[in-house]
Amino acid sequence: MITMANKKMENPMKNGKLLRKIGLSLAGLTLAASVNAGMITEWSGDGNDVLVSPVGAATVITPHSAWGDVSDDAGLAAGTAKWISYGNTGVGGVVAPNTADRNDRSQATAHFQRTFTVGGPGDLNIWLLSDDTATVDLTGPGGLLNIWDSYDGQLDPCAPGGTGVPVGCSEADMGITSFTGLLSGIYTLDVYAFQTNGDVFGSQYAIQYSVPEPGTLVLLGTGLLALSVRRKTR
Repeated sequence: MITMANKKMENPMKNGKLLRKIGLSLAGLTLAASVNAGMITEWSGDGNDVLVSPVGAATVITPHSAWGDVSDDAGLAAGTAKWISYGNTGVGGVVAPNTADRNDRSQATAHFQRTFTVGGPGDLNIWLLSDDTATVDLTGPGGLLNIWDSYDGQLDPCAPGGTGVPVGCSEADMGITSFTGLLSGIYTLDVYAFQTNGDVFGSQYAIQYSVPEPGTLVLLGTGLLALSVRRKTR
């Protein structure tokens, strides 16, 4: 009687070819998974906004006709990202009080927050508008980074007044920035929005970040194991 072990001894070339095919196939899957790393886009008004202050919940509001939309710049359908506030401070709503000092985060008319996780070395893009203006920070494994400071002036109802200086409420004053090679970990985006012109008030943003798919590492390990077995068989 021929045992399974003997069969393997009698067919080394057959087993070698099979393992070679498995190894190459898994290596190909690993490459595909690496190339197709996940890209996630989040935006204000998607239900994941946190209102730190004042006490309450982030509310989707009706934007003023002069306000811009970050959606198109972020690769989203128009109107996907929503303007949000601490209450109904959009068109047809109540008027938010002016802040005492737009350079003091503690005096912000509203403080919005978004937390997300980057699972490996990745990239981050941010698009942001605010009426009248905002200070924006990003906190992560590398510490706190101040991205934009509020505009310390009032050229028109949108603060910077279409000068191209971030951050304001018109698309000309949209805050746009990118980061590459982010460390893996938990990140927090803080938006301190300031009302300075006694009218409608709110903020809008979108963030996009890359997250390596977990399957990439699994396939990589399996592919290398198969290739190692193939070498030993040969």
